[in-house]
Amino acid sequence: MQITDHDALAAALANNDPCATLYDDLNPDILSIAGLMDAARAAKRLVAHAEAFQARVFAKAERVIRAEDDGSSRGRGATESELGAVLHLPPSTLRRVLGECGSLCERFPETYDLLSKGVVSWYQIRPLLELTSCMDEQDAREVQGLVLAVMADLTARQNRVRVDRAVVEVDPEGAAQRHAQRHQQRVFEVLPDADGMATIRLFVKAEIAQAVLAKVNAACAKRARGDHRTLDQRRADTAAHLLLSTGGGDSGGGCVPAARVSVVVSVESLIGLTDTPAQLEGHGAITAAQARALATAPGSQLRRLFVDGAGKLLHVEPTRYRLTASLSRHIQALYRTCTFPGCGVVAQRCDLDHKHPFGQGGRSCEENLHPACRRHHNEKTAGKWRVVGQGDATVWISTATGRPYTSTPQPYPVPRPRGRDNRPGFWPRA
Repeated sequence: MQITDHDALAAALANNDPCATLYDDLNPDILSIAGLMDAARAAKRLVAHAEAFQARVFAKAERVIRAEDDGSSRGRGATESELGAVLHLPPSTLRRVLGECGSLCERFPETYDLLSKGVVSWYQIRPLLELTSCMDEQDAREVQGLVLAVMADLTARQNRVRVDRAVVEVDPEGAAQRHAQRHQQRVFEVLPDADGMATIRLFVKAEIAQAVLAKVNAACAKRARGDHRTLDQRRADTAAHLLLSTGGGDSGGGCVPAARVSVVVSVESLIGLTDTPAQLEGHGAITAAQARALATAPGSQLRRLFVDGAGKLLHVEPTRYRLTASLSRHIQALYRTCTFPGCGVVAQRCDLDHKHPFGQGGRSCEENLHPACRRHHNEKTAGKWRVVGQGDATVWISTATGRPYTSTPQPYPVPRPRGRDNRPGFWPRA
């Protein structure tokens, strides 16, 4: 049967459960070892074929978004933002994915063909897409010619090494220029992680990174008697100590910095009677023990957030350090990020926007205010979005498609009743 209405087909595929009959009929629990190996290979090929389909869709979306880009400060058009809402991807991630898919379909049809047939996976081809993104098409295709034959037999890391070498071979002068450009992108940032941890990322020249590693290794080379930490643990503790103090050497892992802590716990938790988690600004959930250590560190300043039984913020207590107006402080603490679905810009860096415009009688109150990053605020001002409130939720409505995208502030953790073992805890939150 010839398909004539592809929009209807796309809607059907989007709104029904994915179906691959032969794969669904296969029962992995009764397979032999040989059968399990074949099933694993079949699964890899199925995923790769789906990735190729996704690449075609995203490549088309990338062309539409490029056509909407008028070079103004208001961004590249509402299609990009709406796609981010559909996929729940922040703008930076979405642009990277769209760029890679566009590059695959336009520059590397041979690699796309291997992906569609399940010969290679996205992880195997991504180094080619990423490392040739700054090259012109002719040079990029020459790099593909040097690596395509062996791509399927190498791991993602091995392909990255192979592609990196091919890039320098094909365009040594360009490699030197790109190195200088990348040097301009050096950055130091903190990436929140699970279980009250975080990753510090330092992006610098390779030789500087090696020099930093050498200094850390030298500072923690000697292990004191009774010190049972691994080398990696000693490196982490030493690097943190070197950054936080004027002296050198190994801190022993006991350094607790002064900090501003948003504590969403009762007094009982602060004094150790319960273990309700806390919220660390710029990070997320941390344990009550971590919060107590931070709150009692010399120089720390404590800010308490009062919540109801469902975890909704009720009031932010004033502190001794300088703050914005009480209402701004409340809105920032309530939402924590831009309210556009999938956008992770922290509320402190957002504009305080009126859902119902102030010029049309909108009030400056909690129900009508929300944080919106400059990009999404500008798109709303340009008429590409309407924003309405539905209880605690913020609904962004696309003026192009009429479709709504909803975000709801995540509740803060609250104490839960003691269980049968009389141990306190906290309500789990999604």
